[in-house]
Amino acid sequence: MVEWQHGGATALDNLVMLCCQHHDQIHSTEWRIDMSSGKPKFIPPPWMTDLWTQA
Repeated sequence: MVEWQHGGATALDNLVMLCCQHHDQIHSTEWRIDMSSGKPKFIPPPWMTDLWTQA
């Protein structure tokens, strides 16, 4: 997904419905959304992924 402010299209295949809190988190943190499969996949920041692989 490419954010509108970074040149992303306002098209259904580039949109994800989020509540206000999660919308703000996507814009203010390192979380990313991958839409390559047609469904949103939320990708955590690298430091968080490292925590999961240590457990």
